[in-house]
Amino acid sequence: EAADPPAVTVDGQPLGGNTWAEAVLLARTMSSFAGVAALGPEETLERLVNEELVLRAAPQEEPADEQVEEQIAVLEAFWQTSDDQIVAALNAAGLQREDLVQAVGRVIMVQQAQAALQADGVAFDNWLTNERERAEIVYDQARIDVVLRSLDAATVAAEASPAPAVAEAASATEVAPTPVPTGPS
Repeated sequence: EAADPPAVTVDGQPLGGNTWAEAVLLARTMSSFAGVAALGPEETLERLVNEELVLRAAPQEEPADEQVEEQIAVLEAFWQTSDDQIVAALNAAGLQREDLVQAVGRVIMVQQAQAALQADGVAFDNWLTNERERAEIVYDQARIDVVLRSLDAATVAAEASPAPAVAEAASATEVAPTPVPTGPS
């Protein structure tokens, strides 16, 4: 799409720079609640490429709204936080709750796709390595550099005025790593 120029294409399927930047900001925000380090921008881009390959190999239906909300409620309980705190942190990062809903829905789809591949006897890690070698993955370095600069600027801005809800939630309790994988790595 012209509105979101691709940072990378996977077999001709574009993965937009804005989509990638949003995934990075969402990962940073949610990691602060989970008390774990977020994947870096480059690792997040690779995760999105992997997810594209997995969902292409084993397409999944969009999960029901109830399933997504149930998963968000599980995360909130695990992180000992409220929906209001999460929404405040998302808003501070320039995101909306709907961005979280979409991301959690995608995680559910990727988990289902990975489970389907494994149920078919696929040795997942080997399969993913082979798929990455087979696929035509084309990175647009100029677009990647633009996105990285914008993420660096967002990091500086966030560090200058941290979201109180995130700082509070991150320091309030020591939390084990989140049980919900962010997709294949």
